[in-house]
Amino acid sequence: MEQIFNLQQNPLKHRIEEGLGEISAYIMTLNDDDQTAAENAFYLAVKKRMNARAYENDNNQYLSGLLEDVLEGQREFSQTCYANCHADNVFMFLKTLLTSLYGE
Repeated sequence: MEQIFNLQQNPLKHRIEEGLGEISAYIMTLNDDDQTAAENAFYLAVKKRMNARAYENDNNQYLSGLLEDVLEGQREFSQTCYANCHADNVFMFLKTLLTSLYGE
């Protein structure tokens, strides 16, 4: 899977992209069908939404926006793709990553 994340410059960029790299590594361990579903989930949350999120000098506000991006990606996935537990894991991993950074 090519690296599809390139967040805008912000104080949390390195930490978030490190976590996104770990999620990408998890996706690469899956069989073909599950990998495709997980990649679609990752794409809808990260590339389509999170990469475009602007940072406006407040970490918690930025993280809240990123969490909303994940939820919107999850909603779109549920409307356009077949349910898959590994895609669900991707969304859960993204939410866990972002909530773990609150207060930093």
